[in-house]
Amino acid sequence: MVSMQEFASYNPFDQHMCICDHGVCLDGKQEGEYEVYLYSVASFFVEVRYHSLTERADPMTIFKKGPCLERYLAEITLPAAL
Repeated sequence: MVSMQEFASYNPFDQHMCICDHGVCLDGKQEGEYEVYLYSVASFFVEVRYHSLTERADPMTIFKKGPCLERYLAEITLPAAL
């Protein structure tokens, strides 16, 4: 299992390969000209932003908690029955 520090030390290509091999896509959405995906990798999260027109990825955002995660949690709605 890869650690957050190990993942951060990878070059962008190896980070993408690690996401393909070990990541689980939790969310995907369109934000303006960007496609934004949230992945769970081991014990941390990675946000990947692809520019729709240039088809290039921005540097990945790697986090465990904080504002990046809270932004996704704010969009979750649970059924009233729970």
